[in-house]
Amino acid sequence: MPKAAYDRSRGRLIQECIARFGEFKKVVRMRTGVAYKVPTRDILEKGIKEQDLDRYPLWEDITPEGGIQ
Repeated sequence: MPKAAYDRSRGRLIQECIARFGEFKKVVRMRTGVAYKVPTRDILEKGIKEQDLDRYPLWEDITPEGGIQ
């Protein structure tokens, strides 16, 4: 498969995954239980290691009343 066709197919696959699973995923560091907001694209393209999590913002859960947990 030519590189240009591969890149288009890969781009479409990534867009379909984002549409299906959402733009961000909640990734929890097992040692601490701290959750991070990680782009689905980064997970698919780079993979995520524990030491990479510090580069991402913390996941903030929104309560039904509108407050942050």
